[in-house]
Amino acid sequence: MSPIKLDSPASSPQGELSSQEETGKPVLDVATLLKTMDFAATKHENQRRKNKHATPYINHPLGVANILSTYGVTHLATLQAAVLHDTVEDTDTDIEEIAREFGDEVARIVEECTDPPDMSARARKDLQVATAAKKSKEAQQVKLGDKLHNLRSILEDPPVGWTAKRCQDYFRWAKNVTDICLPSLPLIQIPLDEIYLKRHFVLDGKAYKCHPDLGDKTGKISDEEQRRIKSLIEREKREKKRGWESPIYT
Repeated sequence: MSPIKLDSPASSPQGELSSQEETGKPVLDVATLLKTMDFAATKHENQRRKNKHATPYINHPLGVANILSTYGVTHLATLQAAVLHDTVEDTDTDIEEIAREFGDEVARIVEECTDPPDMSARARKDLQVATAAKKSKEAQQVKLGDKLHNLRSILEDPPVGWTAKRCQDYFRWAKNVTDICLPSLPLIQIPLDEIYLKRHFVLDGKAYKCHPDLGDKTGKISDEEQRRIKSLIEREKREKKRGWESPIYT
């Protein structure tokens, strides 16, 4: 196995890959990406997701970057922006700090992915739909990864206090955003459609279709999905029997 070459981003003429192996296969700038991950982990260190398990918040931006990489994104600045996409909105970070630490291109993408402060949740959602088509390709890709990771999170462990309707409303809204952004990363339509058309989430022992307006209108559920639902219901029963304390979020 040939060693990973850790050049600086500036050495890449495309600004996305640090070097290439003799085979022509690109080698991502691992050192820069690790620095970005460490920065985000520090910024989000006291934050938790709003699910029953109160998972560390950093799992989300790292998961978004991993999704983009899985579906073919190799542009370093885009992957960095995926890792950093919630730092300005949810921590004490500002765009100027992102630019100082990681450069103007990363800062631009992060800024595009940051909702304006002091807006209601409804207004932010409306704004994301209204502006999605105007975003750069890189920002649209981050949006796609962000939505897919959130949808998968709701499938496995819905936020505490959310009703079935609120979860379904999120799936509906997310589809409005992802439909606009899909041309920037067409391959990601496969897992998105799998969720919108076929998947269910579980709340209080009952299964609900993620997007109730789409998919099989007869209500037929595949054997695979029935097994998955059964597993989620059994897990919920075990956890309730064992007992869960209400997690504290910051």
